[in-house]
Amino acid sequence: MNFLQDKNILIKKGLPFSLFTIALYFPLFLHLGGDALGMWDESLFALRAFYLSHYNEYLINFNQIEPLWNHPNTKPPLFTFIQALFFKLFGYNELSLRLPVAITVLLMLFFLVYLARKQFGKPGIGYFAALILVTSPGFIHRHVARTGDHDAVLAFWMLLVFIYFYKLITETENQKKYIWIVALFLTAAVLTKSVAGLFPLPALLLFAIYKRKLKDLVFSWHTWGAIGMFLLLVGSFYFYQEWKSPGFLQSVWQEDMGGRYSGESHGHNHPWYFYLELLYKTDFIPWLFFIPFSIVILFTTAGKKYRDFSLYLLFCSVCILIIISASGTKCEWYHAGIFPLLALLVAIGINWLYEAFLQNTNKENKRIKLLVPAFFVVLIYTLPYIRIIDKINYPEKAWIEEQFGEYMNIVGHRFDYTVSPGRLNICLIFYTEVATKIEGRNVQLKYRSEDFNVGEVVMCSRYTSWAEKKYTFKIVDKFKDLNLIEITGLKK
Repeated sequence: MNFLQDKNILIKKGLPFSLFTIALYFPLFLHLGGDALGMWDESLFALRAFYLSHYNEYLINFNQIEPLWNHPNTKPPLFTFIQALFFKLFGYNELSLRLPVAITVLLMLFFLVYLARKQFGKPGIGYFAALILVTSPGFIHRHVARTGDHDAVLAFWMLLVFIYFYKLITETENQKKYIWIVALFLTAAVLTKSVAGLFPLPALLLFAIYKRKLKDLVFSWHTWGAIGMFLLLVGSFYFYQEWKSPGFLQSVWQEDMGGRYSGESHGHNHPWYFYLELLYKTDFIPWLFFIPFSIVILFTTAGKKYRDFSLYLLFCSVCILIIISASGTKCEWYHAGIFPLLALLVAIGINWLYEAFLQNTNKENKRIKLLVPAFFVVLIYTLPYIRIIDKINYPEKAWIEEQFGEYMNIVGHRFDYTVSPGRLNICLIFYTEVATKIEGRNVQLKYRSEDFNVGEVVMCSRYTSWAEKKYTFKIVDKFKDLNLIEITGLKK
């Protein structure tokens, strides 16, 4: 009898969770280390982690690695520590940089299941939300869940801040505990992505006012103690860096706060509706069209128990959208933090559909009871899931600048050579540092304005007009848009 009971538990709980975990694996981990590093931000995070891992120091300015590039490093190192550890353990490569991010996203997806079980006693909502998240093109994307950037990590911290603040307001018996939890996760958010970690604050303040809980929070010593903890931990990092490198706070203001928010930075100037357009055109399709339905069912008898929580999620999403839409600089990944919130909102609507679907099936037939959930999931998620896997299998063509690292890995120790990009190439700086400092290869980095010697082997773009003006050369090897050339003579 016990064996039969254990078998039923395994089928009802263990099998769905196992299939769920397998379904998550492919969008998160398939070919994770296959693409070369992204040209800008991902390579910057790679250099930060490399410097911390190799030199055991926080990188203050990127000119410590590339003397010709004066660019301050203003990002706090909380998650960089983890990536640096992975470099030491698993090697200095793309997978080691990206794996901590993918694992963090996996933990976030498991947290959604845990939250749904604790909040509503319905883990299915969490399963649906997780599947929505891994089939959202804007989240399973470069710069978010599929690279070594920290935006997906920030999204997890923000989700935790929003969820536990909701509990703080609605579960007064545990208010003191949740105050400290919220402060801890807010601290982690700031120490991961600087001022972006403070984006939840306006929504939290307005929600506390709406629920008439602000006065209670203001007069609680736990609130001030938690604020003190936040200021101590965050302030310690920033003021230590200012003491060590005067002008650091000014750089933070320019790179992370006023300069970036009040004005356009690095060509990311877009209209106010930029993020709405992204959600509508690609990033949250098809799930965006479920949002109206998910809102409508909140006002039914069956949906009443989800109403406050769902409207809170919607309100927080709108607040984040307003903040990032008002910024002068709009990058296409700044809205990463709203995807988990919207996924939960949509999942509540889909779960309502699922339960209605289940009520209209033959409950006496055990085989049907097992097949109905599988059929429902396949019906809803198959096309979005296939589209995401296709996106991973056939990624967008990399920039020429991003092909250098891939080619360097292929060439390996076959040649002593020089790499010569057409312009400042951040990812190439990382690959060159790894080749020389870690692997002991004889690889140089030169720019086209410098002189090359007869017999020198040069990895460069296939567009070689710059070389034709000064040198004679022969092509030794080719790869995509790159050539490996050998300088055979100087032109007079």
